[in-house]
Amino acid sequence: MTNKDITVTPRQYTIIQTVFFGGMSFFLYPELVASSTNQAYWIPVLFWFLISLFGAYVYSKMMKPYPRKNIVEISILLIGRKLSFLLLFPLLLFWFNSVALMIRAHAELVNMTMLTMTPTWVLSCLFVIPLIGAIGGITSIVRTLSVYSLICVPLVFGITILGFQDLDYHLGKPWFDSSIDFLTSPEFYASSYIWVGFIYCGIIGKYTEKVGELWKSYFWATLCFLPIVFTIVLFPILTFGPEMTQSITFPYVLKMASVDNYYLIVESLTAVYISSVMIYVIGTISFIYYCIGKAIHDFFPKWEEKKILFIIGGLSYMVALLIPSWDWLRQGVVIESPLRLFVAFLLPLTIIGIHSWKKRRQSI
Repeated sequence: MTNKDITVTPRQYTIIQTVFFGGMSFFLYPELVASSTNQAYWIPVLFWFLISLFGAYVYSKMMKPYPRKNIVEISILLIGRKLSFLLLFPLLLFWFNSVALMIRAHAELVNMTMLTMTPTWVLSCLFVIPLIGAIGGITSIVRTLSVYSLICVPLVFGITILGFQDLDYHLGKPWFDSSIDFLTSPEFYASSYIWVGFIYCGIIGKYTEKVGELWKSYFWATLCFLPIVFTIVLFPILTFGPEMTQSITFPYVLKMASVDNYYLIVESLTAVYISSVMIYVIGTISFIYYCIGKAIHDFFPKWEEKKILFIIGGLSYMVALLIPSWDWLRQGVVIESPLRLFVAFLLPLTIIGIHSWKKRRQSI
């Protein structure tokens, strides 16, 4: 099947974004939001929701004049291969960092909650499953993510509904007052990591017939998942208080563990919850692997894509093992914020600017 024969529908793109949210948002996010402000905790969430819609629109506008081309091919067409590599290297670095951090973060999660005696290097072998999925190509990834969403989305929503037990709404005060103090907090910018799924439009937009409207699919996926994001942030705060939430490693997981589920068939609601989220994670990492492999192959067409994926998979595994602790991982997410914001907003605006400048020169 050629690239021209591959088509990702708006509905499938919405599913991809939903799975991305599920794979990214559950563990570190509540603590980052709780640390970013002492006032209305839902306002930073809504703030990033609106900013992310702008980012999704910018990426769609960037790719609209170049149907059936990805961000690498567009950049090469505009400024050549060498300058394009320099321009897009931060994007490749961001994708690689994201994979390594996700592998280690979820290995730590499973190690601390379920398999306490299993070495981290064994749990980090999680990367093998999504790597095999990435080798299968975009078609198999999209189909697999569609199946994942059918299983995990209802399960996560159901578990979230159970989390409404034992909430103290006084702990969330003030509910409506905010001095926008979070704009000066590094944790606020670090919390942007769950809102940048639209970046992957830079690769998958090549397979979409109406790439200029992909931002609409992102909007619907984000709008559907927004209630879950709010509960991810507020449940730990309304259960343990904001101060304790800031000091807990996995505040939302601990909240789920505190739910009284004596009437359920399963013995451990936490295990079910973590297992469902791990399915999200596998799908997300598989998709990111594919984006990295495709981008590097476009820069170096002589390199075989499967070999690129094996190399990237091995390197991400080694980098994940080099992360010494959860605190270091958290700091890595904070330090990575400028790189993340560059590839999410400045990079597409730069390419749009180059396109406009070239178009203006040609019209003179």
